[in-house]
Amino acid sequence: MKKTLLFISFSLIASNVFAGAETWTVKSPMPVATGSMGTVAKDSIIYAIGGFTSAGITNAVYAYNVNTDTWTTKASMPTTRLATAAVLVNGKIYVIGGFTGSGASGTVEAYDPAANTWTTKASMPTARSQFSVAVIANKIYAIGGWPGEYKTLEVYDPATDTWATKSPCPTGILQDCGAAVLGGKMYFMGGKNYANTTYYDTNEVYNPATDSWTIAVSMPYQRFAGATAVLKHRIYYFGGSQGGSGTPNFDNNNYYDSTSGFWYPALTMLNKRADIGAVAVNGSIYVIGGIDSNGNVAAWNQMYTPSTVGVNEINNPQSPVISVFPNPCKNSFVLQVATTNTEIATIAIVNVLGQKMKETKVETGKPATIQIDAPAGVYTISATTTLGVVTNKLVIE
Repeated sequence: MKKTLLFISFSLIASNVFAGAETWTVKSPMPVATGSMGTVAKDSIIYAIGGFTSAGITNAVYAYNVNTDTWTTKASMPTTRLATAAVLVNGKIYVIGGFTGSGASGTVEAYDPAANTWTTKASMPTARSQFSVAVIANKIYAIGGWPGEYKTLEVYDPATDTWATKSPCPTGILQDCGAAVLGGKMYFMGGKNYANTTYYDTNEVYNPATDSWTIAVSMPYQRFAGATAVLKHRIYYFGGSQGGSGTPNFDNNNYYDSTSGFWYPALTMLNKRADIGAVAVNGSIYVIGGIDSNGNVAAWNQMYTPSTVGVNEINNPQSPVISVFPNPCKNSFVLQVATTNTEIATIAIVNVLGQKMKETKVETGKPATIQIDAPAGVYTISATTTLGVVTNKLVIE
């Protein structure tokens, strides 16, 4: 029996009767509990490929039919691996990189769903796992990953089976960041450093038409190992973590709205988990598998259906948003305050004792480099505008 969790905002209904309600619906679980697998959809079939199970790293391939709510087993992937990336190009599924048990891999294997067969392709120049990929114009872009902190952006052309290098990320895409494509651009969100000691809320944007990078408004939380999916003009980011086994994972669900440039909260997941898969099919997003806060793999398969209009988009459409990069920083960082109008915002940095360490003014909508001479620690940074006060955490190393 399927269970549906229903969330209704009465204030939302009062202001827009067509807004609808967000729901999470429990679907048939995976045949084997799996985390850190590649997930991708072709038509109404979602493929879960490789990953980690209670028995170890796997090369199994499971196909989920969203119309019949059933799972079937497909031909196994030739190379056993986890933390891969799986994408669809011209009807074929390309599974790239990953961790084999002995190290990072650059292996590329293509799966033909119609024939249920695999073909080996040209390897990725940089062997990596826990990295991110995005597809634009039938080309596959790969960045970040383990065992390094890779800024290198590599692009694969399936038509010619060749790789090329593009402009590196200027600030530093790291490990386990989310990736999504919207409006012909690639968004790379969050992540962690190699030492697994620093976590990021960054939102960096690559434009393949100009081979250039920009910075968008940061996520509300610092996290890694979540999952992203796109519906219409929104990028959804589900779950994630801020540490190793035993550290509570997130059940947060937030989305970035490209029309406003802001982040908004959405209905939280039914379970806290990281290393999950998220795939959009037929107007809903299926969040599959993952690892819970105790390090146990999960077989959960839950369908998220969003409302047609987000609660905060209606009730608070002009909320200012403050983003800081890098965060943690040393003695300087780039600050941007996003609002729907242009004005001068007052910036204040306060320590844990409430003492003001710095105050300055910036113009909203424009990045500003802030210099600060303060000891290492955690601070609160605030921006005061005519639309209100917004705060964020600032960490100085």
